Amino acid sequence: MNGYLDILIFAVIAGLLLWRLRSVFGERGENDPPPFAIQFKIETIPAEELEKMQQGKPLQLEAMTAERWRNMLPDFAVVETATAHHQLAPFFAADPQFRPDDFLEKARRAFVLVVEAFAKGDKKFLEFMLSPSLYAAFEQEIDRRNADNEEYKKEIHAIKKSVISRASLEGTVASVAVDFIAEQSVRHKRADGSSVSGTDRGRETTHDRWVFQRDLKSNDPAWKIIKTEDLDG
Repeated sequence: MNGYLDILIFAVIAGLLLWRLRSVFGERGENDPPPFAIQFKIETIPAEELEKMQQGKPLQLEAMTAERWRNMLPDFAVVETATAHHQLAPFFAADPQFRPDDFLEKARRAFVLVVEAFAKGDKKFLEFMLSPSLYAAFEQEIDRRNADNEEYKKEIHAIKKSVISRASLEGTVASVAVDFIAEQSVRHKRADGSSVSGTDRGRETTHDRWVFQRDLKSNDPAWKIIKTEDLDG
C-alpha cells in the first residue's frame, strides 16, 4: 500500500513541476519550433536558478562548452545540417555565452530591417549594419536609383524559415551563414512608370543566404553582414 502512495505522491509532484514549467516557458504551438532551452539537461541548471524559475524570473543557463555542444543532437530548427551543428562547436571555446537561437533571432531582425532600409535608401542604418565593402555596393545601387528617379519598394511579409547553414571560426573571428526562406513582394519602376524587368511579381517565396561576422572577443556585440546572396538566381 505504501508503494502505491509513493507513486501517487511522485505523480503529483511531477504534475506540479510540469505546470510550473509551462507557466514560465509558455505552451508550444503546433507550428512553433522546439525552444532551444529544452536541449539543456536539467542537471546543468544550478539550484539558485531553479528557484528563480519557480518565481517566474529569467533563467540564466550555464555557459555552453564545445564538448557538450558536440555531444548534443543537432536541432534542425537552428541548423540546416549536422555539419553546421559541429561547425559551431569551436564558438563556445571562444565565447561560452554564445547562443545559436539568440543569434538567429537577431539575424531575423537584421534581415527585415536591412531590407527595409535598402528600400528606403537609409544609408546611415545600412552603414552601421554592413561591412564596408558590402555597404559600398548597397550605397552605389541606392545612388543609381535616386539619380534615375526610380521607385523601389520591397516588403517582407513573413520569414518562413531561417537556419544556420554553415559556420567558421578564424582565430576569434566568427562567420555564420544563415539561409532565409521568406515571402516578399517588390515594386520597382522607372521614372516613366514602366516596370523594371523581373519585378512587380507580387508576393513570392525567396531563398537568400546572408553571412554575418563578429569577433567573439570584442566588446562590441554587433554582428556585421559581410555578404548577401540570392540562392534562387
